[in-house]
Amino acid sequence: MDSLLKSFYKEINIGSQSYFGAALILVKVLGAIIIPFIIQSIVHELGHLIFGLLTGYKSWIFRVFNMALVKDKGKYSLKLCSHSEALGQCLMLPLGNTNRKGELGYSYGLYNLGGVILNFISGIIFLFLTLELKDISIYSWLFLVFNMLYGIGFSIINGLPFIENNDGHNYILLNRDYNAQESYNRQLNIFYELYQGKTYGEIEFKKIKVHNQIDLSNSIILWHKMMECYYYMDLNRWDRAKGCIEAFRSFINNLSINDRIFLYLEELYLSIVTKEPSDKIEKLFELTKEFIKKNRSDINVYRVETAYKIYKNSRFTIIYDSKVNTNKLEKYSFYKGIRRFTYKQLDTVKKIYT
Repeated sequence: MDSLLKSFYKEINIGSQSYFGAALILVKVLGAIIIPFIIQSIVHELGHLIFGLLTGYKSWIFRVFNMALVKDKGKYSLKLCSHSEALGQCLMLPLGNTNRKGELGYSYGLYNLGGVILNFISGIIFLFLTLELKDISIYSWLFLVFNMLYGIGFSIINGLPFIENNDGHNYILLNRDYNAQESYNRQLNIFYELYQGKTYGEIEFKKIKVHNQIDLSNSIILWHKMMECYYYMDLNRWDRAKGCIEAFRSFINNLSINDRIFLYLEELYLSIVTKEPSDKIEKLFELTKEFIKKNRSDINVYRVETAYKIYKNSRFTIIYDSKVNTNKLEKYSFYKGIRRFTYKQLDTVKKIYT
């Protein structure tokens, strides 16, 4: 370590004699810090991919940052995603098998935790290399150290089950309830159809429908139930959509704060499209306005906020039309079907208030 520092100090002294030399040192140091972050992000998604394939899943999208490799109709294509909900994403289609009870079962565990596992293995490998390799430059040493830190760090951050919506948390939710496993795998299939351009109302209802007498406080089942709500919204069956929101009433105290606020958000939207009393609409907006400010990149938040602006001022539809014609909503969602659904919903709101 002493020899590494001495050579680094010597290089700094030489490099500092010119702007170019100083800039080159800075670039090398930043590269040794940033490139390992990119590598471990790729490793994480590769973990999901490898363990998913090993346990019977079929890959269709592999995304890191804004670049996505998509397999559609047997062909691979590289897509640029302007909206990224997470650093990466590896979505796969389940190829169901039968478990010992004769029920439809899925090897969801290794697919879900694959990124955590491979990050940890990678981090340990880079730890070993850091300790064993001696005659290397300070930049190579930093490269190894930061790969180790990011590898182990990613595995901890994504694996701790008390961090909401990470891999470890999702695994606990899946392992707790067989219905969550079924919902999870149905959602993977639904996302594939949404990517192909189908809206919720165009997807086969048996895939969308959530069974009665089910634990809606489980976040995975909750999002499946919201897809059922969107199915009815897509068909303008507002009473049925409201029924989906109403089904959460008995679970409301067991929901996370974000899940609870999101339900209020959709209740706000349904109150707008069904022209409920203004005091109810304003009360729901007050409950959700901070959530809206923090999550404006979410396409569902965009839909509700735009609907509220049209409700408040019908002249806003002119601004809305201009924005939609310009950006086509791609920046809000990678899924063509969700974008089409959003168009249809906001067109409905426009017709109601103009």
